[in-house]
Amino acid sequence: MSFTTRNGTLWAYGTDHNHRFGASSSMPIWSIGPTVRKDFLLTDKFGAQASFSIPLNYIDGESYDYSGNPFNTLLNADTGNAFVEIDVSGRHHIERQFSIFLRPEAGVFYKIGNKGRLTLDAMWGINTGKPLVTREFDEITYNDQTYHGNHHVYDGQYWAFTIGYEHKIR
Repeated sequence: MSFTTRNGTLWAYGTDHNHRFGASSSMPIWSIGPTVRKDFLLTDKFGAQASFSIPLNYIDGESYDYSGNPFNTLLNADTGNAFVEIDVSGRHHIERQFSIFLRPEAGVFYKIGNKGRLTLDAMWGINTGKPLVTREFDEITYNDQTYHGNHHVYDGQYWAFTIGYEHKIR
């Protein structure tokens, strides 16, 4: 079982602007599911592993409307300077609270004693269905300029690299 959060980031692109307005509130995602793993010993302590998971994910949140300034950090992507005035109107809509992913994983490990090991893994989360979340930014007002029709789709696909310690109970 795992728990992750995803933050929505608002970027505004145009021919004469490239602004990162900041990150909105986090989107908690719970995940649980079976994993099949095969270890390949290369020496008595060092080895490689390959695994495959089919986790069921749950987004712990609700759809909501943006109004005012929902973003925590307001930075200019070019200069790194903070913005002061921004106004956003739109919607954050959860399309699917439950989803199933395919998650292949590969890594290396170093055994520590009979029950422990250090791991370094790379995994790819593949969404098997429609997008998880859509964000519609109907209007963004910044520095007396108004931008219309910004749209963001979060499909949930990801790459992750993990460093960990495993301890077998039996």
